[in-house]
Amino acid sequence: MALLFTPVASLAQDAPIPLPPPGTGSVRLGQIETAYVQNLFREQPTFATQAGIHSEDGRLPDLSAAGFARRVAASRRELAELDALDTLAALGSPAGKLSDEDKVDVGIMRSALQREILDDETEQRWRHQPALYTSTASYA
Repeated sequence: MALLFTPVASLAQDAPIPLPPPGTGSVRLGQIETAYVQNLFREQPTFATQAGIHSEDGRLPDLSAAGFARRVAASRRELAELDALDTLAALGSPAGKLSDEDKVDVGIMRSALQREILDDETEQRWRHQPALYTSTASYA
């Protein structure tokens, strides 16, 4: 039973989570999107299960303060990657050229990352909402 509640960090796997290929013509954006989803599913294994990815089924997210701090740091790094892509686009680099659909995807990803930072660092809902812990168990 103790293994069931072992945080993600102690069971981290190096193998990539199997995902379909990114639906973008931009190689760099495809890499960023894939890394984002892989990290999301690794840090929130219940999200992977809900998406039909069962390689993470035996794990739960790390709901400790350190786990939330690690996710905030990852979100900041991912936002920096999106900012670098914007910089490439502003410089006219072909690596930064995105279709209109890709620009929408970037906006959605940016909003999701900013929301994670707001929830986990600024508002710290994990400190004040006990339902987070019960819902995690329910969705596992």
